[in-house]
Amino acid sequence: MMKKQSWKLRYGNKAIIFTLDAMIALAIVLVMLIASNVYISRSINELNNLETLRGGYDIVSMLNYYNKLQNLNADEINNELDTLLSEKYDMIIQVKTNNQNISIGGEKIPNDRFVGSGKIYSVRTGETNSTYITTRFWIWLK
Repeated sequence: MMKKQSWKLRYGNKAIIFTLDAMIALAIVLVMLIASNVYISRSINELNNLETLRGGYDIVSMLNYYNKLQNLNADEINNELDTLLSEKYDMIIQVKTNNQNISIGGEKIPNDRFVGSGKIYSVRTGETNSTYITTRFWIWLK
């Protein structure tokens, strides 16, 4: 029977095994920390986009609540939009009814950043008939 050859180190072969084990564990921990950091940074960016989109829905809901969308007066809607919309955002609102279409707000939808969009349906009831209103919006950071 052959005897295992030892490297004749001060603490024997156990120190090398312990060092390799510690280095592998450190590498695993570093990989996990880097992966979690990447995931968290992406999540924060997605939360900012969600905040922008929710802000757009809130603004259109407020315009609907104050009956600005039912009147279809572009000047009134634009004045209320200037009051409700924060200076860091820009927004386009498009309101369509059975026989009328208006577009209010921003200049052009950008292609180089996140643009949130949504659609809200509402009904304007009158004494003789009902009008269905489709409100579409696009909102983005300036």
